[in-house]
Amino acid sequence: MHTEADCLFCRIASGELPADRVLETEDVVAFRDINPQAPTHVLVIPREHVSSLDAAEPRHAETIGRLHLAAARIEYRGPSSFARAAPSRSFSTASSKTSRS
Repeated sequence: MHTEADCLFCRIASGELPADRVLETEDVVAFRDINPQAPTHVLVIPREHVSSLDAAEPRHAETIGRLHLAAARIEYRGPSSFARAAPSRSFSTASSKTSRS
């Protein structure tokens, strides 16, 4: 699995930097944003470094799918501090472009 030593998200995924994690799988880490822009703001990232969606390759397709499934799982079941009785299907996705390669 490819990671980048200077990538903030790689450092969070590896456990080098702390985060308030709400879900972890073999391929995905989800954690609360330290500067939330909504009442519930969770970032879902791959453990493998992918600098942007534009940089994704066909080999990343399964990981991208797992990111979306993880987001849906979090939204549907919710971590204990913001669980909902029923799914709202209101999560959104965003891709962050960076200057990293």
